Amino acid sequence: MPEHPEVFVIGDTASFDHGGKPLPGVAQVAMQQGKYVGSVIAARTTHGIAPPPFRYFDKGNMAVVGRNFAVLEIGRLSALGVSTAWLAWGAVHLLFLAAPGIASAS
Repeated sequence: MPEHPEVFVIGDTASFDHGGKPLPGVAQVAMQQGKYVGSVIAARTTHGIAPPPFRYFDKGNMAVVGRNFAVLEIGRLSALGVSTAWLAWGAVHLLFLAAPGIASAS
């Protein structure tokens, strides 16, 4: 908020355009925004150098649609069905459960 630089709005409550389109209200966006806001607050409290403006990095989309069906989209690569997409979705979620710091590193 330009008139209140001490207030941050991130995640589902934020509307942020990237490449002329609004970012989706999903965890991937909120996690990147949270990391960015954390670096801004750290810089302000230590009188450090402010980070450059926020840039979203699209890591792709995954969703499970039913018990044995998933959708995966990473750049131009997309997969539907039980094999590749479902296994990728499961692997990413297991990674988040086992080591959240590793999965959120960018």
